[in-house]
Amino acid sequence: MTFLSSRRTYRPLFPGALLAILCAPAWSQEKPTEQGAAAQAKIQLSQGQIPTPPPSLPVLRLTAQKPPTEFIQETLRHMDPKAEKLVPLSQIPEIAGKEGKFPEEFVGALSGGHLATYVNLRTGDAEIFPSLAQKGASAEEEGRLSERAEGVAREVFSRQDIVQKDATQFSVEKARPLYGESAEKGEAGGSVRSGNSEIYLAYVPLRRSVNNYFVYGPGSRATVAVGNDGSVQGFVRRWKTGAVSGEVRETRNKSEVAEAILTQLRPAAKRAEVEVLNIDIAYYDGNRQYLQPAYRFTARIHERIEDKDDKRNHVDDDFVIGYVPIGKALEPVPSLTAPPGAPPAMPKKGTPSRKRPDDPTVGRYVVRNDDPNWVANANEFMGGLDTFFGNFFFTNKQYFWAEPFEFNTNEAIFINSVNIADNEYTETGGCFRPCGIAAI
Repeated sequence: MTFLSSRRTYRPLFPGALLAILCAPAWSQEKPTEQGAAAQAKIQLSQGQIPTPPPSLPVLRLTAQKPPTEFIQETLRHMDPKAEKLVPLSQIPEIAGKEGKFPEEFVGALSGGHLATYVNLRTGDAEIFPSLAQKGASAEEEGRLSERAEGVAREVFSRQDIVQKDATQFSVEKARPLYGESAEKGEAGGSVRSGNSEIYLAYVPLRRSVNNYFVYGPGSRATVAVGNDGSVQGFVRRWKTGAVSGEVRETRNKSEVAEAILTQLRPAAKRAEVEVLNIDIAYYDGNRQYLQPAYRFTARIHERIEDKDDKRNHVDDDFVIGYVPIGKALEPVPSLTAPPGAPPAMPKKGTPSRKRPDDPTVGRYVVRNDDPNWVANANEFMGGLDTFFGNFFFTNKQYFWAEPFEFNTNEAIFINSVNIADNEYTETGGCFRPCGIAAI
């Protein structure tokens, strides 16, 4: 299984464990105030960075593809000859007994007692979860393994039951090897010894475009994970077919477009220096009904250290990505000033845990007396582990304010008792360096 974060990218250190260290709080979603004009002066943005769109741009209507059940079943059978057939998830005892209720359109299969794949019969979305319990390959083999993985991906994506031809274009990207290494801890107080870094899988994504403008968003996602023996070990497809259904025109001048971008960045400029790095014309796919054009901008957020007593000589920069629709938006596009849901509740000191056998356990330890958006990060992290149909595969074991004893004297029953640990480093809160490390 691959975990992605909108703020950081994590690579598993060794199979079966995931270490998550978040290093910056989410930006506070505040409305602009009179300070907005002053904050604007701290945002570096030139109108010359804003590209001029063509007189009109097509809007594409999306239609669900047929579920790739034959490919999924065939691939799963090659991965594990003993794997079960696709059946409704509600009929799988190991899954149906968990919290929540599965929609009828979801089918899946087990392999080795764990869910290996699922397919949404309504939307055509599908996924095969790769296993990391494979034999690794030397890093010196990266070139050969990557080339072979790209060839396998081209064969998969050339199938009409995987990606149908439509009004968009796509290309197979370069393979991205997944490295891992094993580690052993010596006697009490001994050091940790790491093995050599090895390649376990190669991920090959598909990149979509509309008239040479790249597509971004939770839709238009397709990836193949290839094992070192050249077999398909993992797969993701969230990809609808697109047909031109209209067009939009940009009626604003560059000054008005710049103002729309500045509006999203002003809350960050209250506490940091903001520099817009680039602005591109792109398409956004929210995995709903439309592919629509937008300005996609990236910005660097550099925190200002205004306290003379603050001894830090360096603060890591953060980077954000935002969108501004071109013309009239038929569906919402993400905005840095519009949170996706209701504001998260503050964690209680000792929230009861939920425990389910065989699931990876998650512990969240939120920094105290600091930016309240650390709570939002903790909730968003747990939300990122959720699937389309609920959090069925991870146990929310611990959710506490971060206290020193959770990492020092009583670590065995706190951070060292979970498989995945979410924590932050800060000098003002309840964690000391090093923090956020889960010993498996």
